[in-house]
Amino acid sequence: MKKILTICLLAAFALPSFAAGESLIVTSDGKQIKTTSITAKPNGDLEYISPENGSLRVRIAKGRYRYAWVPKPADVTEADAKYKSGDYKAAAELYLKAYLNYRNLGWDVYCMMMEADTLDKLGMTPDAVSKLEELRKTRILNPELENDYQRAMFRLALLYLKTGNTEAAEQLLAKVSRSRNDELASSAFMKRAEILVGRGNRKDAANLYFQVALLFPKSAKHPEALYRTYENLKALKDARADKFAERLKTEYPDDSFAKRLK
Repeated sequence: MKKILTICLLAAFALPSFAAGESLIVTSDGKQIKTTSITAKPNGDLEYISPENGSLRVRIAKGRYRYAWVPKPADVTEADAKYKSGDYKAAAELYLKAYLNYRNLGWDVYCMMMEADTLDKLGMTPDAVSKLEELRKTRILNPELENDYQRAMFRLALLYLKTGNTEAAEQLLAKVSRSRNDELASSAFMKRAEILVGRGNRKDAANLYFQVALLFPKSAKHPEALYRTYENLKALKDARADKFAERLKTEYPDDSFAKRLK
């Protein structure tokens, strides 16, 4: 039933096609095809303009390519605009439409992530969780989508916490902590430490906060990591706490966390 519904929905929307910017197809044998236009077919085939002959359209069957990517479609830009304006209902509908149209063209991860976010903002948190859990099962072939995938997994972890599934959140945060994106990784470390503080485990929390301070010196989370390390060590009556307070005041004298120090 789900497969039939998906096919019907695909047929209901106009098939995407691009006439500007450079698009990319990576074939199953690793060959790169750069073109100005790709059209995705409902059965997963792709049709593109030949780089050698601009009047010739070539079809490549599903299974003969690893992934394809096109510049940001107008539909996704429109959905983003609705999201930014706070019209989450319209944004959710547009992200779903864009996902169905461009999921074979490199925008499935982003659209699923953003649709889930809008669903959560609409009070449909269980639906948002289901959407991201579906995405979690997706195999990421295009390395350019890895960052969005990790962002989506971080959001799923936050939703797990919101719905009381702390164990699942911790497991996912541990994975996101290994992200190559320093902001995501440091945020995951901080959230894990926050969970430990909530359990009264300040020692292990201080260790995680210290790891952020040590491993991510350029992260936006660095000032808070220094403060939280100080805060938890002080609660443990650990003499090393003052060292982190001094670092915070020296390195970030105007930061809000530095101003919390007495």
